[in-house]
Amino acid sequence: MNRFATFLVKDLTEGGYAMVIAGICPFSFTDSMKDEISGLIRNYSFKPIDDVFMIDYFMAQYFSKFAPEYVLAWGITMHVPQMSGPTGGIIGNPHSEADSANSAGEYIGSGLSVAAHPGGPGIVIVGDPQTAREILLLSKPSDGGKTPLFAMARRTIDFNIPAAIMITDGTGFNAVGCALTIEGSEIKYISLDRSALNEY
Repeated sequence: MNRFATFLVKDLTEGGYAMVIAGICPFSFTDSMKDEISGLIRNYSFKPIDDVFMIDYFMAQYFSKFAPEYVLAWGITMHVPQMSGPTGGIIGNPHSEADSANSAGEYIGSGLSVAAHPGGPGIVIVGDPQTAREILLLSKPSDGGKTPLFAMARRTIDFNIPAAIMITDGTGFNAVGCALTIEGSEIKYISLDRSALNEY
């Protein structure tokens, strides 16, 4: 089986919005790679518009355009205050055309599969689409924060999946963005709750 590495990078966009990227790559994640992903976040700018589709669309267009080749999949969550939602979350293979989430599982290449609810959460696993969907269905559409992700993470580890990433949408009146990675049995996460937003 191929070896996969995961990563988590948190920074502020050009407009000062908190963003986290969780990703999967085919080899160990280096400091220079972290700097490159942070740079993508810091250079991201968009005109804030209270439109749940367009916020995700702008994110998908920008990050797909500049995605490094070593990123096999990533999930991105962003917090934009005072906007309706849920929005501010994308997940999948940045090198293929973006689709709207429909709660189904889909193969995205390199042995990876994605499943995502409209409004989040979303998951990418090393494994098949049916397993990705089965794990996703532990959550409900628009579930936010770390609680649904931890339930999904426990099931992922039970299935002996070697690597996975998960996100929840970060924008909306009750949205709490969270990004989580699993590598082996190690879980790491970053939440965009109020305490996390004050860490910058």
